[in-house]
Amino acid sequence: GIALLVGGIGIMNMMLVSVHERFREIGIRKSVGATPWKVQAQFLIEALVLSLLGGAAGVLAGVGAVRLIGQFAGWQTIVSSPSLAFAFSVSFGVGLFFGYYPARRAARLDPIAALRELPQMLQMVAADVERSKAKDDERGRRIIDDYTDVHTPAANDKFVKQTWDETRR
Repeated sequence: GIALLVGGIGIMNMMLVSVHERFREIGIRKSVGATPWKVQAQFLIEALVLSLLGGAAGVLAGVGAVRLIGQFAGWQTIVSSPSLAFAFSVSFGVGLFFGYYPARRAARLDPIAALRELPQMLQMVAADVERSKAKDDERGRRIIDDYTDVHTPAANDKFVKQTWDETRR
C-alpha cells in the first residue's frame, strides 16, 4: 500500500515537472488547434506508460524473486495469471489516478501565456541560424537587431513573420 502511494506520488511529480518544462509546447499545440481533451489524453497516456513500465519491472522482479527463492528453498512456486493481471490493473489504476491531476493541469494551460515567450524562442533560433551560416552573418544580425527594437504585440507578429520568412529562404 505504501509503495503504491509513493510510486504514485513519484509519477505525479514527474508529470508535473514535465508539464512545467513543456509549457511552451503545450501552448503552441493548443494555439494551432489541439483541444484540451487531446492535451489531457497525451499526458494521461504518458503517465500510464510510466506506470505500466514500472508495473512490468515490478512483476519481472517479483517473478524472478519467487523463482530464485523457490530454487534455493526447494519449494515449488506458482505465479498465477490472475495475480499478474491484478498487478498490471493496479499499476494502470495508479497511473490513471495520479496522472489525472497533471494531465488536467496541462489541458487548462493558457496558450497565450506560452506564446508570449515565442519571440524569445525565435531569437534563440535566429542566433543559432546566425552562427551556423557564416556567409549570412549580416542577415542574422539584422534579425537580432530587429528583435531588440520590438516592444508591441503587433511588432512581435511582424518579427515572427520576418524570422519565419528569413529562415525559409
